Amino acid sequence: LGSVASQSLYQLDTILMGVLKLDKNLIAIYKNATIIPFTILFIPSVIMTTDFVLISKNYNNKKFLVEYRNKMLKFLFLLSTVGTIVSFFVSEKLIVLLYGKQYADSASIMNILMIGIIAAFSLRTPNGNILAAVGMSKWNAILSYGSVAINIIMNYFFIRIYGVYGAAIATSLVMWI
Repeated sequence: LGSVASQSLYQLDTILMGVLKLDKNLIAIYKNATIIPFTILFIPSVIMTTDFVLISKNYNNKKFLVEYRNKMLKFLFLLSTVGTIVSFFVSEKLIVLLYGKQYADSASIMNILMIGIIAAFSLRTPNGNILAAVGMSKWNAILSYGSVAINIIMNYFFIRIYGVYGAAIATSLVMWI
């Protein structure tokens, strides 16, 4: 259930845009902007899944877990920051190349979401996997439900004020929170 809540975090903004009756073209532009950022979330998951057994074997070794977490935080933070910086320079060209000129406006929304991806890469995925590996999945569920609640509230207000950009800002902020 925690995993379902965590995944819904990336869909709530679109649902709330529909509920708040934003223009369907703006919603399409937003959904297009989410494709690349949300798709690349597999990268830290693959890394952490590969090390899951190692983490589980060392569930009682606090020193190992702290060192491992810090190492992953640095590596994934660097990886996602470089990716985000690159996306700031190529996002519009990439969007136009992949989806067409009609979606060029997606680039700025994508860049906002990429800032949130830094948090998902370096904080959310490693910490969530370590919690699961040491038998504390309950905390993942609690954090996911809390994130969903915060996301609904923030998206409701931010979408009303800033439209699709507000949805991107709210979702990125929730990833950091």
